[in-house]
Amino acid sequence: MLKFTYTETGSFLEYVADLLEDLVAARADLTMRVGERLTVEPGAVSLLMSANLSGLEILRTIGARQGDLVCLSQVDADCVELSLQGTWLSHSVDGSAGVFLIDLGEPVERLILNLWREEFSHISPVC
Repeated sequence: MLKFTYTETGSFLEYVADLLEDLVAARADLTMRVGERLTVEPGAVSLLMSANLSGLEILRTIGARQGDLVCLSQVDADCVELSLQGTWLSHSVDGSAGVFLIDLGEPVERLILNLWREEFSHISPVC
């Protein structure tokens, strides 16, 4: 599963081997123990990436098979938008800090993680 963590200082992406249900249950248990609120709801995340990343064509093919879970759209000649459906966990309904979980199967998740790393290992002057 992919885990996007959004904080005030930025966003981070990591691969997590846990099941979605187990991670949500653990987070719910933790927030209950410390007396905080937890909002869990379906949602989407979009990433703007360079159009010349290696592996985008494979992801485009996967997206065609995955339906609405993975969508790759051309923004312009230099950029694409990757939209992913998943589960949003936050301490408030309108909070901008939280965790976004995506369960697409390990091969697809590893590909997305590699694209993320390739994109953010350098700063693109275009996107």
